[in-house]
Amino acid sequence: MQEENDLKLIWGRLFEVIESIRDLHSRKTRMKPSPQTTLAQMKVMHCILFNPEGETKVKDIARQLAITPGAVSQAVDKMVKDGMVDRIVSDTDRRSVSISLSKKGLEIHRYMEASFSELIGQLLRKVPVEKQTVFLEVLNALLDAVKEEKEKLE
Repeated sequence: MQEENDLKLIWGRLFEVIESIRDLHSRKTRMKPSPQTTLAQMKVMHCILFNPEGETKVKDIARQLAITPGAVSQAVDKMVKDGMVDRIVSDTDRRSVSISLSKKGLEIHRYMEASFSELIGQLLRKVPVEKQTVFLEVLNALLDAVKEEKEKLE
């Protein structure tokens, strides 16, 4: 078991790196024309895009993001208004509504994905390849541990 101080340092550094990357990305995208998208909207788009059907329901997005369906509904309402997502009413059950990315939403997601990839690539070029490999292994191990813990809760 890690020392408590080591654990505080690890989660503190993890938080600092994530926030620093978000801040740097935000500053860089402000300098060039880019779609104005919040982190919450990006998370919703990610949930939709990576669903095998390419569409999903508000309750499923809420479950994935661990937030209330009401919060997701508010975000989706704004995203519909901004043309990022579409609501799809079921032919068989008018109460059943799915959310899918619109053409504009797909374009925004592609832009954000490309700009984050460019930034991460730029940052990782300063890290030796061997350390990048270890870093990816650690990230994968952490993600597996998180998934395992989440499964215990379901």
